[in-house]
Amino acid sequence: MAVIIIVKTILALLAIGVASFTLTPVMYSLKENPSLWTHCSSQCLQIRDNLYNIYFYIPVALVGVVVLFAIMSASRRAPDEVA
Repeated sequence: MAVIIIVKTILALLAIGVASFTLTPVMYSLKENPSLWTHCSSQCLQIRDNLYNIYFYIPVALVGVVVLFAIMSASRRAPDEVA
């Protein structure tokens, strides 16, 4: 049981890493192309900044969720186990 949990955790963390690296060129092109942002309103720039923050915070939150799930599933008791 514990081996399956470890394998699933590693695969989930690998998938999060692959998704983050896949989206990195998109975020880089949005950041490094100033012609996209010269005629934007302040609300548009605020949405851009929020998009950058979400791009960095979601993988961190997902790693935390995966690790928490792995710890909780590895430490749960069997239905017939008495405390």
